Amino acid sequence: MDHFQKPIIIKTRIGPNYLWHIMAVAKIGYDSEYSDLYKNSIDPDDLKYIESIKSLLAFQEGEGGDLSGFFSMLPSWLNLENYSDFKKYFDTLIIALQEGSLLPFVRTYKDANWFDLFFSEFIKRDNIPKGNEKLITVSQKLSSIYLSNFESYINNVWPIAKDSMIPRQNELCKVFEETDYIAKWEKLLGIPFEANQYEIVLCYSNKNGPDYNSLGYDSNLFYFDKPFKKTCQFLSHEIGTHILIKTYFKLSSEGTPDQRKLYSAYESLSMFYNKVILETENLEYNLSEHMDEEYYLAKYQKLYKENLNPETMIVNALNSK
Repeated sequence: MDHFQKPIIIKTRIGPNYLWHIMAVAKIGYDSEYSDLYKNSIDPDDLKYIESIKSLLAFQEGEGGDLSGFFSMLPSWLNLENYSDFKKYFDTLIIALQEGSLLPFVRTYKDANWFDLFFSEFIKRDNIPKGNEKLITVSQKLSSIYLSNFESYINNVWPIAKDSMIPRQNELCKVFEETDYIAKWEKLLGIPFEANQYEIVLCYSNKNGPDYNSLGYDSNLFYFDKPFKKTCQFLSHEIGTHILIKTYFKLSSEGTPDQRKLYSAYESLSMFYNKVILETENLEYNLSEHMDEEYYLAKYQKLYKENLNPETMIVNALNSK
């Protein structure tokens, strides 16, 4: 894939798969047959505890419990792949909660790209309540649980998960080796994709759960076994959302009155542009039912003829709603 300046890399990584495995077995926000298949991979008492505090870990469409990001997105972005990686991370998490600051992560992970467009916003807010005893106590217990059940996952689940995902990994690699989708998006929007590559992490456990989860600007987590064409189309969609994220953050910081409407307009704009990129009117996927995509797609179809930039497209669509 080195013939593309910014290639799309399809991976199967242990770390994110383990984190989502815990959520799947504990039925945090979603349920599937995965929970029944692998519930014995987690100690029964540990599973009972996770279920008792799962509202702190649940997330959906950008909103979540107080600990959701700390036990999903952030550790996935930091490339934790083995026991010692997770131990180091959880030790840092407890310090961060005690200090009421995200800076311990910055100090510990000096090589991480804290200028990442997603996590720079995360650090900028830096609004952890200092010394929140409940969150500290729960995080200490959860950290112990995640560490003590890691070996069981590696021995009993990961070999099955990895082997199951390899055929889809190979199929996706072939598609994204043949066409430079990032270049197509850059040309259409006149906006660069601000990373050297785009990493897609396949996930074995998140059927029926939150999917297409951004793990920073240059990475995304996908459920491995959705219909192939739908997966390819949504992967292209996610390139668009990442290129457009600066526009979204800019409008959000300017105090757009309704953040939910702004998010819907932003996702719908990526969907509209994706039709142009893929040269089709019939996409295999839909957005969430409350995003009102039909209104936005119709509006963008009219605005597109006026050769407006993405920011102006979103503002005009919101102002006329």
